[in-house]
Amino acid sequence: MNIRKNIRVHLSCNLDVYDRVTGLNIGRIIDISGNGMMISGEDQINTNTSLYITMELPEKINGVEQLHPACLTHWWKKDTDSGMFFTGLTFKNLESRDKKIIDSLIKKYGIEE
Repeated sequence: MNIRKNIRVHLSCNLDVYDRVTGLNIGRIIDISGNGMMISGEDQINTNTSLYITMELPEKINGVEQLHPACLTHWWKKDTDSGMFFTGLTFKNLESRDKKIIDSLIKKYGIEE
């Protein structure tokens, strides 16, 4: 059952996601909405894990080059072909400024399927 409030869209650019605490790259955004995203990375991230991340934007949006949302993981699965791990996250307490930037990112870089 799909309980998402917003449809996630793929982006026409590659956006990396970093753990704000360690600075390590934890993956690349596969799809995104105003409520969350799916990332693909080399390591498994357990369900119900709180993450504090940095999202590198492809260009300045409203004067901002990076976003720093808090997220919660909801699921993960391993791709048997590539060995990569896909993880579903929701944004926690996303500021209205960051929501507007994500909306602008989707409008400019979103790919219709």
